[in-house]
Amino acid sequence: MKRILAALPAFALAITVVWGVPSAAHADPAAAPPHAMGALAPTQTALPKLMATATPLGSADLRQYAVPPGQQGGVGSCVTWAVAYDMMGWYAQETGANARAFAPMYMYSQIGGGKDDGALITDGLKLAVTQGVDTQDDYTYGNYNYMTQPTAAQMANAANSKFTGYTTLFATSSGNVGALAQTSIENALSQGEPVAIGFQVRNGFMYYGNNLAVADDDTSTTVLGGHAVLALAYDANGLIIENSWGTD
Repeated sequence: MKRILAALPAFALAITVVWGVPSAAHADPAAAPPHAMGALAPTQTALPKLMATATPLGSADLRQYAVPPGQQGGVGSCVTWAVAYDMMGWYAQETGANARAFAPMYMYSQIGGGKDDGALITDGLKLAVTQGVDTQDDYTYGNYNYMTQPTAAQMANAANSKFTGYTTLFATSSGNVGALAQTSIENALSQGEPVAIGFQVRNGFMYYGNNLAVADDDTSTTVLGGHAVLALAYDANGLIIENSWGTD
């Protein structure tokens, strides 16, 4: 798990989806990004809204149902790791459907049509609603083959694990959407709903490890690309997310 500040989201799509602004700092701006990303900026704008009128709690923590962090490697498949692997896996745990590892490439191969061009978070959520997601036990093409399309049998198995729907909390490709965006994320987490967020990665986030005592909060260094992760907790210090860059 990692911690990022969600106080100044810049763009967001949300569930469960949010295009926000995380941070960066504590790093060499000239260093090459060591990890793949792949989240595309939203194409539509949605003003921040709350899932219900309830006031967010001072903190919320949904990590008890989290699956182990995945590793997207050099493929720009962060959206499908956040949605298919992290979020679908979280709901499988939370609903008592047993621990399952879902296949991000089942989703990414279809979204990109066999190309590694990244994805919108809504692309992943829509597919999770209409098709579902196949499990890694059934999907035999591994976690990095984005060219091979799923078989009819794999699509039939995916239909056993679907989302019933999703809510866009806010979305914009430019500008600061304000404090209500942070409140909308906290509101969803307070109600027991994980939030898939997309954000601009800055240099410090590339080197930010599992130090929950320090929030990564710089918003001034160079933007390196868009990335998607799953938000599972927050407290007074910031937002705690699950990333797809391995356990370290």
